[in-house]
Amino acid sequence: MKIRINKLVSRILVGVMTIALMGNTFMSADKTLAAGSTFDAPEINVYYRTHIQNVGWEGEESDVTTWKQNGRMSGTSGRALRLEGINIMLSPNTLCPELDLGIQYTTHCQDYGWLPWSADGDISGTEGESKRLEAIEIQLTGEHKDLYDVYYRVHAQDFGWLDWAKNGAPAGTAGKAKRLEGIQIVVVKAGSEINYNMDDIVSDVDSAFVAAPGLSPVVNYENTDNENPVIPGEDTPNVIYKTHVQNDGWQKWKYNGQLSGTYGRSLRLEGIRIKLGNKPCDGGIVYTTHVQDYGWQSDIDKIDNWTSNGAISGTEGKAKRLEAICIALTGEMADTYDVYYRVHAQDFGWLDWAKNGEPAGTAGKAKRLEGIEICLVEKGGEAPGPTDRPYVCPEPTEPEGDSDNKPSDDFDIPVEGEPIIPGTPTTSTDPKDILNSAQLYAPLYTGDSEIDARVQEILGQIITEDMSTYEKTLAIYNWIMDNNYYAWHASNYRGNYISDYDTWCVSQSYSSLCLGYGSCVNYASAFVVLTRAIGLDSYKIYGALNNGNVNRDHGWAVVNINGTLYTFDPQLSDEAVGNGWGSAMDYFCKSDDDSDIKGYYINVDDEGLTRKDYIEGFNYFKQY
Repeated sequence: MKIRINKLVSRILVGVMTIALMGNTFMSADKTLAAGSTFDAPEINVYYRTHIQNVGWEGEESDVTTWKQNGRMSGTSGRALRLEGINIMLSPNTLCPELDLGIQYTTHCQDYGWLPWSADGDISGTEGESKRLEAIEIQLTGEHKDLYDVYYRVHAQDFGWLDWAKNGAPAGTAGKAKRLEGIQIVVVKAGSEINYNMDDIVSDVDSAFVAAPGLSPVVNYENTDNENPVIPGEDTPNVIYKTHVQNDGWQKWKYNGQLSGTYGRSLRLEGIRIKLGNKPCDGGIVYTTHVQDYGWQSDIDKIDNWTSNGAISGTEGKAKRLEAICIALTGEMADTYDVYYRVHAQDFGWLDWAKNGEPAGTAGKAKRLEGIEICLVEKGGEAPGPTDRPYVCPEPTEPEGDSDNKPSDDFDIPVEGEPIIPGTPTTSTDPKDILNSAQLYAPLYTGDSEIDARVQEILGQIITEDMSTYEKTLAIYNWIMDNNYYAWHASNYRGNYISDYDTWCVSQSYSSLCLGYGSCVNYASAFVVLTRAIGLDSYKIYGALNNGNVNRDHGWAVVNINGTLYTFDPQLSDEAVGNGWGSAMDYFCKSDDDSDIKGYYINVDDEGLTRKDYIEGFNYFKQY
């Protein structure tokens, strides 16, 4: 577990070495750890800061040289201001890669009781909730913990400075509703004496802990005796989270599977923060949410871009519901634990458990999340509950009658190059005029019964007989944007198509048509499949977007209208609308010469295939 001390050294190296050079000296103590082995234990610096009523945090989070250290008082005395939270961390006086030492602490917090253990710089307590700390326990961890003692004492309301506690004993009060106002902490070699009047402070009370008879709550565990508290979970990492709830605002932090949010009150979740505590190894937690009107806040396939470690995902003050969430661990935590989570969704109730980055919630149904539970399980361990249905997305319906590639006997697979309605070329640049002038072929279906049934279902919902070609195409385009969010999907090959281009198009259309999410190629393929079914001469293209110095691989669709190719890019339109930098029509029915896209689309993919290859490779969904 050396990572704990090494990680801390890397975070505070500049400050630590500055302090070391100011006069702290290296001292060694030979302590036998195993037969034939010894270890020279360096002096240890302990750094700590507190969150103080009306003041906020002492010191800057990223600069421990601004924290209190080695017995200096953190907090106040004589000002009647409560402590609300604390961070504690260690560093050796002299760089010592072999040292395996950490620090662990738990606080008794107003309205919570004893909180789960925190470690190595984590916060214990609260901020922004106006909750007093009433007591604290601090202990050392790691292979070398027995080489050191940790001492600490607190200033408690109405009692003044209590006596020193040591190595995990409680300090403060219990059952008396008295705030902590100040604290001192020092770490010394095991058995060493300390200055009991450190910082020129003399204890006012001979006891380190003053408790009334009774019980205190312990988060996630049974109540404990006030006078001899036992706080379980010191070897268990914690997942800690809170949600922003409609009308209620931010709730307090919840831990390890507790409900955050509500159910039975019809209140939407609008934002969430998630972090880890008491970690046994390096790593963190990342998450992204699907937000009303915005879609996924980060690309699901790129977890490096997800929100992380306590930052907000979602919104506050915008009245936008969360609809789905993905959560994953990173680093060694991902190798050691699985993160499970489940949500309470409008009209569905509690869904099953998702894990390790899977989506939980709904897609394409405009349903709010109302509550969430999150927990950690040792890698490969048993799930906390059923895992069959954590995510609800549009379900395809079975076709009526024959399950071939035709909606009815009235339609036949077309003969290539024979439009049933000739086109009437136009010089207009208006998409309405262009599409209404298009040549139309007999409706073409994929031959995949599930996809074709879904196509018929969608078109039945959005198309009417009296609509023009423009109106039908726009309805299809809008449906794809309104019923999909951007996420990578590993498409399984479907069918036995003669042309690989047909295989790619049909297979990639599935997630956008039937699952409600996909990447650019899934959006584009769905557009081709749907518009082929209304008679347009459509093709999926793959190439890149010209993003200056770095091109972005991308897929889109083109439609041949009277010999001119027009670009249709529903995914880029969806991105432009969702992120507020453009409109849907910016990438709808655009010729190569249109100023909006000229030079933007690169019609060669990473394997050298051109737009011409994709068009000529299309074989009308013919199968062996």
